Amino acid sequence: MTLEMVLMWIALAAYAGATAVFGFGVTFFKDTLIKRALLVATIGLGAQVVSLGVRWARVGHGPYLGFYEVANALVLCAVAFFVIAAWRNSRLSAAGIGIMPVALLLLGVCGRAGADRQIVLDLRGQRPGRGLAGLFLGILALPIAAGILANQAFSLRYTMVAFVPFLLVLAVGIQCFAAPARRHGMLALVVVLGLLNGLAQTNDSRTQASRFAKLLAAQAEPGDVVAFCPDQLGPAVHRLLPGFGDQVVFPTMGSAERVDWVDYGQRNQSASVPTFADELNRRAAGHQVWLIWAAGYKTATPQCRTLQASLTELRPRHQVVLDPNNSFERAQLVDFQP
Repeated sequence: MTLEMVLMWIALAAYAGATAVFGFGVTFFKDTLIKRALLVATIGLGAQVVSLGVRWARVGHGPYLGFYEVANALVLCAVAFFVIAAWRNSRLSAAGIGIMPVALLLLGVCGRAGADRQIVLDLRGQRPGRGLAGLFLGILALPIAAGILANQAFSLRYTMVAFVPFLLVLAVGIQCFAAPARRHGMLALVVVLGLLNGLAQTNDSRTQASRFAKLLAAQAEPGDVVAFCPDQLGPAVHRLLPGFGDQVVFPTMGSAERVDWVDYGQRNQSASVPTFADELNRRAAGHQVWLIWAAGYKTATPQCRTLQASLTELRPRHQVVLDPNNSFERAQLVDFQP
């Protein structure tokens, strides 16, 4: 076995081991295990980088000609992005459970069953894994390319269109284990890791809407105005408090029930923030203005910051009631008193 393949097997073993440890660490909230798993994943990444370097020196070109090389490079980039992000932000470590499917994807593209305890890797790729992987990557590239061409924001949920071919490549990868016991064991491991990943996600809140709703229901009074900036923050809270007070959104002063996406960016960027702030102040005369706002939105961040500053000038008596937390859609709640 060549040095290149030995290093690749080390990488695959490290990814599989790291994923299992990630699963236990995330499920049982063991930070020490999560850090060790990240270290093992980093070792696997190093082995894969060296393996690609050895291949580059042998064939005389980078990982961009053959299908195996491109797939290998994509796997390398995905794992590298995760490792770098997880070292910088420990909250992202739960995503390490997804490293195992990455390893099996590589097996599905290039592997086939050999003898009882052997897996043969063909660097040109194997059928049907090669075709399924191409379908998976092609479908995955569509929403990314569309977002770039249309200059639109990208969300991970758009990748769900590639989920079926992804599962099919995983299935082909599992078939690389010739012995039924090992094949069934690997299938069971993938299922368990998938369930652990799902369990970890159940602890994550998508929004802070429930906390905002509880605070408003307990502290807001008739005549108060609740404003959302940007308007994307409105529907989640409005759904929990459908008949509660006066809920308006920036910049239309309309209902928080739904978001109007027609000419969305142009409408936000052309809006007059001082005019909106003055209208809020007038509308809530003698009452409180509750502002739920957040930064980080492509077409509204400067406006929302300016709105918060404008209301501060109009209503110096204010307090931050709730700060952003780790939710996917996080925001700040500020109470501006009359």
